[in-house]
Amino acid sequence: MRVNKVNTDSGVELHFSVEKCGIERPWLVFVLPFGLEVSSAAAFFTAFQGQFNVLTWQCRLILSDEELKQGQDSFSISQHVNDLNVLLNDQGVERVILVGYCSGAGVSLAYAAAHKDMISQLVLINGDYVILDEADCVTQHGKDVDSLFPLAAMDQKKSAFVLDRINQSDDDGERARLGLNKPFSSPLYFQRYAMNYLSYREANFKELAKSIEHPVLVIASGMDKQANVTSSKRIVECLQNAEFYLDANADHYEPLREGSHILAYLYDYLSRINYDGIG
Repeated sequence: MRVNKVNTDSGVELHFSVEKCGIERPWLVFVLPFGLEVSSAAAFFTAFQGQFNVLTWQCRLILSDEELKQGQDSFSISQHVNDLNVLLNDQGVERVILVGYCSGAGVSLAYAAAHKDMISQLVLINGDYVILDEADCVTQHGKDVDSLFPLAAMDQKKSAFVLDRINQSDDDGERARLGLNKPFSSPLYFQRYAMNYLSYREANFKELAKSIEHPVLVIASGMDKQANVTSSKRIVECLQNAEFYLDANADHYEPLREGSHILAYLYDYLSRINYDGIG
């Protein structure tokens, strides 16, 4: 995947990938989780390019190698929303189907709430909605993140301390192939990743969902250990026009895999609702 660059008004460099197949085709934006490079969207591009104009981008600043003097405000949800607006304006996009995965689902909700006229359809996959005040909406993974990340966000020394104590799961080989280990590969990246989480958890995604009038497809995975089905159902309850799909045998990482059942379902779903130009 070719990586392109564009600067925001504040000078932050955004990395993105885009594949165009015609001005008459719909635009499909894949909102990646924080800390993933655009290469993690390869399976998504394979599934949809040729029928859609497809775009994705890498979250601001987390994976920059520069020693930037950035505070937590640099990672606010409004900054991520503005970044997406910069990319859509750069590409001349007037209307978009937004597909948010994991924390990208939260960014998608925030964008749809702020830019209602830009959205034709919203899709939320294995969303991390940080509904921390409801026990049945929080996984053990979510509890661990919420406990450890405030320490890691303080400075690189504490970030390194937390990194040393994180118990990586047995699927490290696949995690590396899917590009999931990058934000955990250095104290610098991990500190920014943790700072970003602290800003992200301040958003109230249930309230944002209540403001969404667009049609929304919410997808959850039955084997998801990072974000659970209950939290996705809670978001469905808040949405005005939602459809829910459960892939009982999928895990959290299914949308990143080649031949993904979830991506195949999504392709069929978008074809059924008959967007112009989908053959």
